[in-house]
Amino acid sequence: MSDKSENLAVYGIYVQTITANEQRRQALAAFYLSLVAAGIALLASDEITQYVAIAIPISIVSIVWFSTIKYFRNLAKAKFKVIEELENDFVIKPFAKEWEFYKSGGSRFKISLTHIELIIPVMIFIVSTLYVLYSFYQFIKLWFEC
Repeated sequence: MSDKSENLAVYGIYVQTITANEQRRQALAAFYLSLVAAGIALLASDEITQYVAIAIPISIVSIVWFSTIKYFRNLAKAKFKVIEELENDFVIKPFAKEWEFYKSGGSRFKISLTHIELIIPVMIFIVSTLYVLYSFYQFIKLWFEC
């Protein structure tokens, strides 16, 4: 096996790992969203439930979700750097060319999908944390009135 064909084989396998990581990231995002949705459904369905006991785990899930997105973003950046190095031996550099086309596109407003995706756990964290703080405020206010 020549060096070129060996490099091409490694390149092909490595590109597949990007797809696999993207699928893992999407599966985890669906899982986290399901946990949050279940918590919200529980809040809406039961008047006896201690809402703070649900809001706190929702805040924690949103932090873990945010961290997971950041982890996969950093992993993808590292993988694309490795691909860039592998493409140095190629005449045609598909990922480098794609990135060049993307950066030179018509829109001046370029925000990555990851940044947009980060909005969801941040908003969930803010809302659930505000609810917890409001609940503690109400509890303290009630406690001092007694």
